[in-house]
Amino acid sequence: MTLPLEDSKPLREFISKACAIQLGEEKVYLLKNRLSKVCQEFGIRDLNEFYKKVTEDKSGKLRDRLIDAITTNETLWFRDERLWNAIKENILPEIAKRAAEKGREKIRIWSAACSTGQEPYSLSMLIDSYCRLIPGVHVNPNNFEILATDISQGILAAAQLGEYNNLEMSRGLPPAFKKRYFAPYNTVWRIVPDIRTRVQFKHFNLQDPFANLGRFDLILCRNVAIYFSEEFKRNLFDRMSKSLQDQGVLILGSSESILGYSDKFDMKEACNAIYYRLKG
Repeated sequence: MTLPLEDSKPLREFISKACAIQLGEEKVYLLKNRLSKVCQEFGIRDLNEFYKKVTEDKSGKLRDRLIDAITTNETLWFRDERLWNAIKENILPEIAKRAAEKGREKIRIWSAACSTGQEPYSLSMLIDSYCRLIPGVHVNPNNFEILATDISQGILAAAQLGEYNNLEMSRGLPPAFKKRYFAPYNTVWRIVPDIRTRVQFKHFNLQDPFANLGRFDLILCRNVAIYFSEEFKRNLFDRMSKSLQDQGVLILGSSESILGYSDKFDMKEACNAIYYRLKG
């Protein structure tokens, strides 16, 4: 699509209101690239027309397709090895011990912006491995609940299937985990039921209230806050702090930091990875 720069502003503002993603003028190229197929699908000629149609669309179909197209779904298994070592060696033992001390049977984890499911399924596999295979660990993997949310309906549908092609399987998945937790199914690999059923998927916009989600021992909100405004980051981290159990843990992406946005967390380091514990 060929369009003048100023034509993108109404649509960029619509995107911000719809999903909190901030796209500056320098990101107009991203709009063009991400929306080109949607424009062809709906017979839309430019971003002015896109904005007009998406605001008039009562069905919400075009809005959903816009969100699907604009959200970044780049992901892989066990992204950032140092962090996953910290989860296994420090964070899982910490939250399991705290839950036991409080007499809570369930240990709840929230994977916010879960994309195509690699992060919550990585968690589920790691929990199974941690509980069953490490000597001295006496925690039942069924005590863990994982909530995985995303704003994209299409991405969630793919995640719920738990099916991945050879390219997706090759991106960060340890061979031992592939052998133990996946089975070939037609031309793809399907994650085994015990791992899949531990994860509950839910369509959710991070701008919406968190009250109905319950409280969590661990929240992962990785590589998503970088797309939000400064004001919304402060609001988001404040609401997440209220959704954590006492001394619960928040994990952000390796290039993200809570510093300057919230004073309700202590920064911790383990296995050369950073995480944040709610102040007690």
